[in-house]
Amino acid sequence: MDKTTQANRILALLSSGEWIALPAIMGLHIASHTRRIHELRKAGHVIERRDYWHGTSRHVAYRLVRP
Repeated sequence: MDKTTQANRILALLSSGEWIALPAIMGLHIASHTRRIHELRKAGHVIERRDYWHGTSRHVAYRLVRP
């Protein structure tokens, strides 16, 4: 699968504007999701990352602020 398609799949998942936890993004089976998010940001999409703790585990979530 090419990078553009992978980036578009991530963009579609983030399009709700809600925080999307990393396991949901990983469920897209994209090996380098951070690279695809970087490409989306470089293309002008504003994507925020939030790190948070649940007990002793660190979690990550992303959201699309502005397409």
